[in-house]
Amino acid sequence: MLRNFTKKFTFSASTTTRQPPTGLTLTIQGHSYPLTALGDTEAGAGFYRYSRNGAGDVFFDATSLGPRGQAHKTISDPELEKYVLQYFKGELVLYRGIAGWHPAWVPLRYGTPPGVQPLGTGNAPDFDTYKTRFIPFSPVEAIAAGAAISRSGMNMPRDDLRFVHGYDRSDDSFIVGAVAKFSVPATMAVGFFNATEIQLPGPLTAVDGLSVRFIEMRTPLSAVAHGYPGDPLRDVLPAEPTEQEKQAFIQKFGSLLNPPPRA
Repeated sequence: MLRNFTKKFTFSASTTTRQPPTGLTLTIQGHSYPLTALGDTEAGAGFYRYSRNGAGDVFFDATSLGPRGQAHKTISDPELEKYVLQYFKGELVLYRGIAGWHPAWVPLRYGTPPGVQPLGTGNAPDFDTYKTRFIPFSPVEAIAAGAAISRSGMNMPRDDLRFVHGYDRSDDSFIVGAVAKFSVPATMAVGFFNATEIQLPGPLTAVDGLSVRFIEMRTPLSAVAHGYPGDPLRDVLPAEPTEQEKQAFIQKFGSLLNPPPRA
């Protein structure tokens, strides 16, 4: 997912440095939703929260609403507003792309049923996903597909596709990544960041309605996402590491990445 960590800060009630206006509300197409400020929202940090009885909280990243300094807020980006409206109608569909190097790969690839797992335990959305049980999704399938076939992650040199257990470009059936699809119930908690990232609380599995599309080494790029060329995925992925490189990786990190669970 796309992230801009330089502009985001972990929030708590104690970090609020500016008093938000009283009577905070969000107006969407004539409907008003009362808001609570979490963090220094007037400085663009933290979240606004809409709470309701019998349903999950709805969080809005502080930068997604405006204008600052005023009690009556609107959604700044029309594209994001479109997805918020879909959510309240029960029509929002989101996608999560996970590559084979990802720490959450094993339960998605080998789980029975397959599922997407959170990396943390916090009960509110956070750009630092290691701190929260909220999981980043995107309403744009192509963005999720790009993440599913990505070569590396933020925690390099560990997050490297070449060092996934069994990585072999000549193995047509080797699974490189996967895209999970989920229709979001209107009563589910949700965190709206922007028009490309929306977070949902996890874990989520097929029991919850999650579906998964696996992407193999032989998969044409054109089948991964609309607009990609027709070359097989193996033609654009990096070469396998040497045995010496594998041993150096194992020595540093303990094993190759994400081997199948032992029976």
